[in-house]
Amino acid sequence: MESFKSSSPLILDGNVCENFRKFKQNFAIFMLATGFVSKPSLVKVAMLLNVIGDEAVVLYYTFELMAEDRQDYEKVLKAFEDYCDPVKNIVVERFKFHSRLQEECESFK
Repeated sequence: MESFKSSSPLILDGNVCENFRKFKQNFAIFMLATGFVSKPSLVKVAMLLNVIGDEAVVLYYTFELMAEDRQDYEKVLKAFEDYCDPVKNIVVERFKFHSRLQEECESFK
């Protein structure tokens, strides 16, 4: 049997949005390489929970998902995305953008 390196667990500290983006990308590669992409949704959820790490599994059980939605891979992944990348407050983001001061020797880009 072939051996594949599983994705690293999701880190829920620091830049959680970026951590989830990297985890999701690596997990998609892992699923494709192992052939789990074509498996039923319930098996994909089980594989996700097996790889995502203990902290994220605890988080999974806090999601307000119906029992059947907990077996739907796309809905579970969406719940993690919503948690890791919450809606941004446009007013606050604009304030931060317009409050930014260019440092000396810092290019415009």
